[in-house]
Amino acid sequence: EEEVSSSQATGCIWEDGPNRRADLGSNSPNTILLICHDDRFRLPAICRSEFRGTGIITPVFSLRSQTSMGGGEFDDLKALADFAASAGFKMLQLLPVNDTRIHNSWWDSYPYSSVSVFALHPMYIHLQTLCEGVHGAQDILREIEEKCTVLNQCRQMDYEAVVSAKESLLRQLYQLRGEKDLEGDDFQNFFLEAQEWLRPYALFMYLRNKFSEPNWKLWPEEFRSIDTVRCRALTDPGSEAYAEVRFNFFVQFHAVTQFVAVADYCSDAG
Repeated sequence: EEEVSSSQATGCIWEDGPNRRADLGSNSPNTILLICHDDRFRLPAICRSEFRGTGIITPVFSLRSQTSMGGGEFDDLKALADFAASAGFKMLQLLPVNDTRIHNSWWDSYPYSSVSVFALHPMYIHLQTLCEGVHGAQDILREIEEKCTVLNQCRQMDYEAVVSAKESLLRQLYQLRGEKDLEGDDFQNFFLEAQEWLRPYALFMYLRNKFSEPNWKLWPEEFRSIDTVRCRALTDPGSEAYAEVRFNFFVQFHAVTQFVAVADYCSDAG
């Protein structure tokens, strides 16, 4: 009771009821895996009665605006949040926004086949934000505006063109601001929290490009099984992969930063 009272005081909620347990029984020696679920959260009665709300579900890429590049971006969620708040909605639910770049083709536009459950898709980054206050970014900003004009004229989102353009521009921005960003306190704090997934994700992206093959089973044998120690060695300074790994660090840092900022904006809007 002390735990529950304390957690509720800090805004956390514990489920009611006993822990979920799967009894395999003594007569099931051949059982390999049993998944047990009851399809619902057992929230306390006080929580079930306090909240009622409606909301909107959307694929972020559908929220194209004049300032986005051929498809919706995280920043475009702010306008949707403002509309939702004015209409009395309480929730925004998103289709998956994870990185799905497996084959670098139109096939990757399917949002439910992700490379990582943590890494976000770079196509949702608002590139103009990365140009703000950056010396020498004027030419890049002009190219961004030109790409926005061309890609926003497409009746449907040209996934391959959008992803290709954004990666090219992100690499240019990385050359201008990557070193400063990755030495800053904000990135260091992000990296300390994210490195458990960020290192293997960045290494996978490097090896996928190196061998032109997303299926790790087809890579050279020495790269088919990489433990945590070796993953760290391959993603630390001095490794052959580090330059490309560092670029992926940069991209995910800005994707997560923009996503968190939008989440905060939505929360403030109610």
